[in-house]
Amino acid sequence: MSSAKLWIYAARPKTLTIGLAPILIGTSLAIQAGSFNLLVFFWTLLGALMIQVGTNYSNDYFDYLKGADKESRKGTMKVLQSGLVSKKAMKTAFILCFSIAAIASIILTMRGGVILLVVGSICILFSLLYTAGPMPLAYLGLGDVFVLVFYGPVATIFTFYLQTLHFDAAAFIASFAPGLLGVAVITVNNLRDIAEDKLASKKTLPVRFGKKFAKIHYTVMIIATFFIPILYVFYTGAHYFCILASLVMLFAVPLIKHIFTYNDPKTLNATLASTAKLIVPYTLLFCLGAFI
Repeated sequence: MSSAKLWIYAARPKTLTIGLAPILIGTSLAIQAGSFNLLVFFWTLLGALMIQVGTNYSNDYFDYLKGADKESRKGTMKVLQSGLVSKKAMKTAFILCFSIAAIASIILTMRGGVILLVVGSICILFSLLYTAGPMPLAYLGLGDVFVLVFYGPVATIFTFYLQTLHFDAAAFIASFAPGLLGVAVITVNNLRDIAEDKLASKKTLPVRFGKKFAKIHYTVMIIATFFIPILYVFYTGAHYFCILASLVMLFAVPLIKHIFTYNDPKTLNATLASTAKLIVPYTLLFCLGAFI
């Protein structure tokens, strides 16, 4: 594997839809409201992607240091644990990503004011604290809250705000969809890794409350995501085509079935990837519906 492909792989491109979705939804709602600035969109998208990639790189780094990544893990290969990159290289990579995200936040401050610098700084800090520090969020079972809040309302609402310079209740309703889908993805991840996480004292929600809870938790996230477009249409009294996004979630029914019936945790890798893939048609249809 070439160096470039190695770093792309380590960025976990299949899950980057989690970071893209709130930016696209927030921007589409802003366009529908009559506001769009291409440069603002570029820096917002770049900042969001750098935060997510930086988070993935830092997770790889700090999980390795904390002993959470072992050869027995059932997930996809971790490049640091596999010895394909050095600790120094991985540390440099996530610092670079967060630095670019910080630059994006500073530039966006010229559009949205000091509040954007504060929000950007908090996003970067909590992304780092996801697995870093003496009390990392993922090791306390707070990873789900982090994903729901920062990849849902925070990313969507402030994307909308940067374009329109005002907040909107309808955007707030729509903002929960990408957050809920993001939580569904990490729930599968944590369910798959429950045995290894227990050994590493990584107290994710599945570790704290068990497999049955994790399965129900995943199902609730999917069901809640199904109802978001319906609530959005009900609140706005328009944009009925957003309902098509809800219909996408019907494709999650086989995934829910597999969550409750699987025997080999390794098969959850496919479920995780499929859940992440659902974000693409869901987001596109929601955005399309916002224009109609």
